[in-house]
Amino acid sequence: MNLILNSQSKALFFLSIIVSILYIFLTNNFFNFDQSLIYGAADGATYMEITKNFPNVVENGLAYTHNQRFLVPYLIGFINSFTNVDFFLIYRYSAIILFLLILYFFYKNLSFLKVDYLEKYFAFSLMIFNPYLLRYYISLPTLINDLIFIFCTQLIIYSFFSRNKLLSHLGVYLSFFARQTGIFFLITFLFQKIYFKNKSLINLRDIAIFVIIFIIILFLNNYHADIASGGRAFFSDHSGDVYGLIYFFYFNFDLGKLLNFLSFPFLSWTPIIIFCLIRKFKINKDFKEITSFIIVSSILIFLQPILAGPDVAAKNIIRLTNFAYPMVLLFIFCNSSFRFQNKKIIILLSVPIFLIWSSHPTYSILDFFNLK
Repeated sequence: MNLILNSQSKALFFLSIIVSILYIFLTNNFFNFDQSLIYGAADGATYMEITKNFPNVVENGLAYTHNQRFLVPYLIGFINSFTNVDFFLIYRYSAIILFLLILYFFYKNLSFLKVDYLEKYFAFSLMIFNPYLLRYYISLPTLINDLIFIFCTQLIIYSFFSRNKLLSHLGVYLSFFARQTGIFFLITFLFQKIYFKNKSLINLRDIAIFVIIFIIILFLNNYHADIASGGRAFFSDHSGDVYGLIYFFYFNFDLGKLLNFLSFPFLSWTPIIIFCLIRKFKINKDFKEITSFIIVSSILIFLQPILAGPDVAAKNIIRLTNFAYPMVLLFIFCNSSFRFQNKKIIILLSVPIFLIWSSHPTYSILDFFNLK
């Protein structure tokens, strides 16, 4: 009997997820490339130039930092060379595939935690209906490096659950190519090695390999950026971002602007905060290493845009803090349980909230809010 009920729950779960994803697709704004540059993907101008110039490395005079993230745009140029599919469409198809891969590993990670299908549906809803995840990236697909970074977070956490060290290596190497933020994983592994010592999945040899690969990838990224940006500088033009908040306080302090800046992430994170209120928290001792990885990595990810400050990061703080979003969700399910026995009522009541939350006035065709 339990097996039949479990099969029915599983079938209903997958049906609900398919319907949820279809809802996003049917209500989404699918911008063309020029529109995407206006509505949040200005970085895409650099990535598209790299893609169009494949297989050559051509000076484009654009941002050094964005020229460092050349691998994925270059690969999309390679795909175009033998498929002849429009560049922007390849970006969009790739973004969709990547998000589905993120959901796949998110599902696998939840399964290791033995989360039932009702709670899995809630977790997936918090992912799918987030207006700054699936909806955002299919509207602005040239920001595909962000999705690769998020994918890496799920791959690394899965490597902890499965004790598959090779997946950790793959996740870390991909993150180095996707964004300079990948160094946060290296810092986290160093912390874990010091804290857990021999109990850590990652040993000193692994960390040494990470450092060597990071230096090699950094050199390749900078070598490409140096040519493509016209040799302006060897180091990133965002290297001073860590001082952005200091400059803001010293030269241009505005309390209202600061509070507005710090409030932006709540557009993405408020449902998770509310979700935490209906959970009972207790640290799961069986997953201490995973918990510590999520905590340290998430803190570092949040610090990056905060230290950049309102003038540099601006509304990008939403996108940048979202890199930690799926990890934090896993942390919650790993270390908490529902306070209430009747989960079905809570989940049913949440459905209209999710639908309204997902209806971003820029990225959806629905207009519950006038925030443009």
